[in-house]
Amino acid sequence: MTFYFRTWKMSLAAILGLFFVVITTAGVYSATGFEVTPSAIIGFLTILSYALYDTMVVFDKIRENVTDLGEQKNQTFTERVNLAVNQTLVRSINTSVVGILPVGSILFIGAWLLGAGTLQDIALSLFVGIIVGTLATIFVQAPLYARMRRGDADIASHTHEVLRLRSERDLPRITSSGTPVDRRGNAVEFPPLPEEEPVAQDDEFVPDIVVTTYEPGGGGRSGQR
Repeated sequence: MTFYFRTWKMSLAAILGLFFVVITTAGVYSATGFEVTPSAIIGFLTILSYALYDTMVVFDKIRENVTDLGEQKNQTFTERVNLAVNQTLVRSINTSVVGILPVGSILFIGAWLLGAGTLQDIALSLFVGIIVGTLATIFVQAPLYARMRRGDADIASHTHEVLRLRSERDLPRITSSGTPVDRRGNAVEFPPLPEEEPVAQDDEFVPDIVVTTYEPGGGGRSGQR
């Protein structure tokens, strides 16, 4: 797997996802009280191969999307990984549904309705494993790989550059007429400033006014009002 995925972090994320699939399926067995028989072990090995196949398809798309990561400044590494998951989501769901239909028929019709008890062990492990394997690829392995690569120096530098350019594009600019517009040319309206409430004055602190009058031939006479 390391040689195929060409990076140990992608291989580690895939292997941890496989552990999640097996542990979850075994937990369902423990919760339902089913006996772990050789048929159940065969079912576990089968769902491992199925989950690994689905993981390889999604990770191949991720590797394709991040090949030219440094040549573009529109999306970060995490956004490219999310894009790969969205591009393969329909295929993963369709493959899971096609696999669940016959297994569900064996489990519900053959084992429970017709009483073929020898089929219920392998059918239950396949039924649960297919569902968990699809969910693990989407919600465990791909996000785990993005989390592990996010701290790399080249990935962190590229993410910082993309976010910086994105913030600069989102800032409004002022046209020659003085109107602020966004990067699409639409006018940007800023919210009005809150009006200041008038300061109430207290009548008790009105200052005294001193009036000085002058009479002809005499000095000034002051009075207070």
